[in-house]
Amino acid sequence: ENPVVTELTRPDGTRIFVAVFDTVQSEARGFGMSWSEDGLHWHPGVDVPLPKGCRTPLGLIDEGNGLASLLFTRRFADCHNQTALPGNGADAISPASCANVYAAMFAIDWQLGNSSGNNGPQSVSSTHRKHVDKAMATRRLHERQRRLQQRLSQLDAERAEVESLLRQTQSELGDTALLL
Repeated sequence: ENPVVTELTRPDGTRIFVAVFDTVQSEARGFGMSWSEDGLHWHPGVDVPLPKGCRTPLGLIDEGNGLASLLFTRRFADCHNQTALPGNGADAISPASCANVYAAMFAIDWQLGNSSGNNGPQSVSSTHRKHVDKAMATRRLHERQRRLQQRLSQLDAERAEVESLLRQTQSELGDTALLL
């Protein structure tokens, strides 16, 4: 239910429509995905496993090089005990339930013209796993660089304030020497 369509670029540069959707009865295991060359004719959906499950896929972000990020929710029957997902979505409907938003990056290995004739996504190869790992490591390094730059700016501001206080103190000491 609730398909969300995104246009992705395959490694060969061609564009394809990909729909992600809630598989309701198997949400504790992942989400559904289908694809279309033209947006009109769709291949049968496949179940995509996602560790700890997926309540509602909110959409894909094309990260390039066969990588995509998925924004999604996970619903817990009890917000105060977010350790286990319910068996299916209906089990989590209660006033105490909650659905937090998460993101996951994954690789799509497009097998063009494969034996089934369906130009669709296949299992993730170790090469794509390396792409995902490299992309995540790069993101972590960029985030670390951003935080370090932010801290450096804070330190520069603190240094300027301390230097100003030192000049003010030195000026006050000079004024005191004149009085003696």
